[in-house]
Amino acid sequence: MYHKIQLFLFFFIHIKPFGDTPIKVSFIPGTVPHFLLLTPEEQAEALSTFKINPIELTDAFTGHNYAADINNLGEDIKLAAVSDKNIPEAISFGANKIGIQFHPEKYYSDSDYVGLNRHKQFLDNVFGIFENYYRSMQYAKKMGIDREVAKATIQRVNQELVEHLENCVSKMRDF
Repeated sequence: MYHKIQLFLFFFIHIKPFGDTPIKVSFIPGTVPHFLLLTPEEQAEALSTFKINPIELTDAFTGHNYAADINNLGEDIKLAAVSDKNIPEAISFGANKIGIQFHPEKYYSDSDYVGLNRHKQFLDNVFGIFENYYRSMQYAKKMGIDREVAKATIQRVNQELVEHLENCVSKMRDF
């Protein structure tokens, strides 16, 4: 994937912070944040077979006092994950902007983590996207491709991926 992702935060309503108690976060299949939790093999399978399994993190942490209002996210903002208390934990906007409320970095270097560390997978995928974006822009510069043309091409590819994910979810409903 050669995509640029922009992370952003929303602060809309005051909530009681969760502190050091882990929460359950359910991700909505077909959203960009859900896709970023998948291993490369799972991503390939999802895109080729139209099968996207739901993912729940049962050990997510958030310590924020604010969250987006689930009933008023804004135009074109898609809910991507909710906590067990129905608080938005991830959103996406367009093809390359996501926002997360939980803290995947808490488990990034946890060598004692049991099972597939989706927190680490999420961050590894985001870091990989940043690296691939940088390499793509360097390649474009080396090849004499205008920077704005390269950025527009990456944005178009991002949008095609989002549309394909939405198509996967639509096809899953048909089965």
